[in-house]
Amino acid sequence: NNSNSNYLRNDLGLEHGAASNLAFNQAIRQARASGRQVHHFGFGQSPFPVLSTAVEALKAHAAEKDYLPAAGILPLRQEIANFHLREHGLEFNPDRIIVGPGSKELIFWCIKLFAGEILLPAPSWNSYLPHTRLGQRQSRILPVSGPEYKL
Repeated sequence: NNSNSNYLRNDLGLEHGAASNLAFNQAIRQARASGRQVHHFGFGQSPFPVLSTAVEALKAHAAEKDYLPAAGILPLRQEIANFHLREHGLEFNPDRIIVGPGSKELIFWCIKLFAGEILLPAPSWNSYLPHTRLGQRQSRILPVSGPEYKL
């Protein structure tokens, strides 16, 4: 038997089929092959170039090897708080801001740590429902639409 199913937990109620974003990625490839210009965000990766200031900052700090605070470095968290105050009029304490390696991991941990039922908007990203199952949380899908709803 070449199946990996013998090694996967079956107590989480997860489907072990291909992720729906893989089919989406194939549709993007076909659209591009037919000559259509597509800005592909299907895997959360930007198709745009990395900002030169970010590249320079990475170069300047590439030799640093010490572990950083788990919540992220304070100057970055402070700038995030400043941004939200400046752009949205919202005041946040930087000590209550967490910076992570990506939204999926942060969303998963929010789901895992939250004690109540998880309400998922539909449409939403295709990994949110599996995240609730993996986090062993009850979830309910709420259909939303209209001009005020933005994904």
